[in-house]
Parts: sequence; C-alpha cells; structure tokens
Amino acid sequence: MWRERRATADAASAHSTGRPEDDRASDRIVHYAILLAILIAATALRLVDLSTTPPGLFFDEGANGIDALSVLAGENKVFFPGNQGREPFYIYAVALSFKLLGASPISIRLVSVAIGMLTVAATYVLARDLLGRRAALLATAIIAGSFWHISLSRLGFRAVALPLFETLAAICVYRGITRRSPAYWAGAGLFAGGALYTYLASRAAPFWLAICAGLALLAAIRSRSAVRHILFGIALATVVAAATVAPLAYYFLHHQDQFFGRIASTSVHGDKAKPSENVALSTARTLGLFFVEGDSNPRHNLPGRPAFDPVVAVAFACGVVMALRRVRSPASYIPLIWTGVMLAPGALSTEAPHYLRTAGIMPAIFLFPAVALDRGTDWLGVRGFRLAPAVAALVVIVGGAWATWDYFGRWAGRPDVYDAFQGDVRDAVRFAATWPVGTQVLVSGESYRQSNRLRPNPISLYAGSERIDRVFDGLRGIIIPADPALDRLYPPAGGAFPAVPWAARRDA
Repeated sequence: MWRERRATADAASAHSTGRPEDDRASDRIVHYAILLAILIAATALRLVDLSTTPPGLFFDEGANGIDALSVLAGENKVFFPGNQGREPFYIYAVALSFKLLGASPISIRLVSVAIGMLTVAATYVLARDLLGRRAALLATAIIAGSFWHISLSRLGFRAVALPLFETLAAICVYRGITRRSPAYWAGAGLFAGGALYTYLASRAAPFWLAICAGLALLAAIRSRSAVRHILFGIALATVVAAATVAPLAYYFLHHQDQFFGRIASTSVHGDKAKPSENVALSTARTLGLFFVEGDSNPRHNLPGRPAFDPVVAVAFACGVVMALRRVRSPASYIPLIWTGVMLAPGALSTEAPHYLRTAGIMPAIFLFPAVALDRGTDWLGVRGFRLAPAVAALVVIVGGAWATWDYFGRWAGRPDVYDAFQGDVRDAVRFAATWPVGTQVLVSGESYRQSNRLRPNPISLYAGSERIDRVFDGLRGIIIPADPALDRLYPPAGGAFPAVPWAARRDA
C-alpha cells in the first residue's frame, strides 16, 4: 500500500538516525512552511489580474450571474432550466458573493477562486492520507501550478465545484474504510449527493464512489474483518446521499426532459451511423489529453496544450503503473477508479478532449506523478543521491513556472481568447459609458431569457451598463430612434457587427 510504505519508510528513517523529538518538530515546521508557501503561490496564481484576465465574461458565465440575481430577488430553485439547464450549487454561491460584494464579473470569478483554493487544500489532505506527507506536498504543488486548474479556478463555470466535492467524498470514503468511523461514511454520502448539485458530469461520480465502497466490502469479506462496519458504513452513506439528492431527484422525476436534454445534445452518439467509431475516436482523444493534445477551445485551454508537461507526464505514467501493481489497496484503487470513471463524460460526448466535462478527474490525476516523484526520491536517496528531494521539487517548480508563462504570457493576450470571452462586449460597455448624457446609446448584444423576461447578457453585469438605453440583436436588424436630432452610438458587441470598425458608428 502506498500509505503504509511511506509511513514505514519515515519510521525507519527516524529510528536509524536517532533524531531527537525537537528535530522531528523542526521537520514538521519546515513541512507546514512549505505547504503554506504552496498555498500562497496557488492563491496568487488564481487572483492576479483577475479583473482583466480572462478579458471578458462569456455568455454562460453571465447566465450564472443573472440567475444569481434572481436568487437574491427571492426565486429559489433546485435546478435552473435556462441556458440548457444548470445545477444550482454554483449559482447560489455566486448569489452569496453578489450579496457580499455586489454584482459584477469579478464577484462571479472570486467564487471560482475560493472553490479552487479549497480544492487545492483538500488535495493535500487526501494525498497525505493516501500517500504520506512528502508526496502530499508534491501533489498539492502540482495542482497549484496546473494550467488546467489555474484556468478553471479563474472562470465562472459550474465545473470548478465538482473536483472539490469529489475530493471531500474521497477523503471520507478512505477514512471510513481505514478508521471505521460512521461519521466519515455519513460525510461520504453527503458529499457524493452534494456533488450532483454542481455540474452535469457529476452524474458519473456516484459510480466510482460505489465501486470503491464495494471493493472495500469485498476486501473485508476476504479477510473476515470489519465486514459489519463496512456494510453499516455503506448503508449509512447511501441513506445520507439519497436524502441529500432527494430534492433534485424529485425535480427531475417531474421534468425528465431537463434531465436528459443536455446529455442528448452533447452525446457522441448523435451520429447514429457510426456510433462505435465515434466512441472510439472520442475516447482516444480524451486519453490523449494527458500527453498528446489537450482541449482546443481557447475558453478552456491554450489550444492543444496537454494537461501535463513532458516530465510530469512521464511521472504520471509511472505513478499509474505503480498504482496498478498495488491495486488491492484503497490508496491505489481510489484514484485509479476515480480517474477511469470520470473520463467517461468526456469520452462519451462531443468536442473531446473537453476540459470542463473531464474536470472531475482532478485532483486524482495529480496523485500519480506525486507518488512517482516521491518514490523516485526514495530510490535515489538509498543510492546516496542526497539532492533527490531538490530534483523532485525542481520538476514541480519548473512545471508550475511553465504553466504560469503559458497562461499569462501566451494564452491571456491571444485574439481568439478575447473573442471567446466576448471582450468586445466589455469594451462596448466601457466605451458607451464615456459618452455624455443626452447621447442615446444602443448596443448590439445577446440576451438571456430568465423568469419570462430578457436580460442583456453579459452586458447587464458590467459597471456602466445602466448608461445603455437599449440592447438589440444586430444580426437581425438595427434600431433607428424616432428623434433624428439625438446622437446615436452603435458600439459593436458580441460579433454582431463584424464589418464595422471598433471606432464605432455615429449617426447624426
């Protein structure tokens, strides 16, 4: 078992060196100082330039914000049917942010930063339980500097919450198995049920959790120990999960079209002529996200950038092999099954590889390179290479620096990123706000139907949007005010006037 081997190695090292208690206390201080430094760096990477990077607010992010405003107005829903249907957790979190900070794009994104940082911290707890203290630092550093997770933590998308709920559920499952505490099994049920309120891909999460619990039960039966405890724990987790998800399940029972609608629209089986070929190709592309080619959508990724840099990718592969060799241990099969099952939403849908639909594999995937680097450090240390820990740290630091440059240096300023986040809408609002009172300002842009009325989206969430007299669909027509004496400003927004120069158009 990964955890047992790490603990044995630590104990043997302490015994052989005869370290006094104050030395071990000093080691703990250094350990937690490193952890604090990692968390500070992770926070900085998720906060710096948040008001300008990404360079605008995408329609889906704006829809979450508009629905959050409806929550503050008293419309409490268990599922939000607009914009192809969305689970409620993130929207309620944004509503709380709006309540505290006011409605704005950055208030939306600060929710993702907070959730992302909680996920980084939870990754440390999970990795420490499964792998040991040093590997936990490595895993935490890898997710802290991951381009994928940095990007996801800076976007106003619901998917950012799924890894957090999965991580908390995994911690509870592992501790429920190893510590025999009913409280952890209840926690596993709570977070498993809660995950279903985060994002569409969460519907796969209960499967990997159930498989892990089932394997724990089989191991208990085989060893004839703790069978009653595991059975009771699984039953308790099931009851708590069912109670947690009951409101959402009741809603879907009466709105089955909303349960199946988004799945049908994104399924790789849409082309019924070649279903098996579609699944095979989508699966291959999804598996390739680790080493070959990542998401090509500039909203989610530097187009084509794999999830790992080359060195960490090799460590990831080694870690997977190591886990497969000890697959009977829950410390091994939990991340393996977690990763395998949560790849399915991406493999079975269009646009693979898709970094939102496969976000549920985080942070499990970061445990594999961490354990490989940790064991590699042990292997080199036994052979007299005392700089092995520094080499492992250097691998992680270089990977994080590489991802930071790719995000802020290469991705942030790309024209396709500006377009993907509707940067022209943001700039149109700012430009319109500079015109003097008395100028009638008409902006072409999109609207989102919410509670039987149209709300300009994302225009209405920007400061200065109150200066705009009307938003219209410039792809369908143009509005001419009745009074020809007024100045009229038509800033192009949302690509509705692709042929009109950005200097805008002014008609007397």
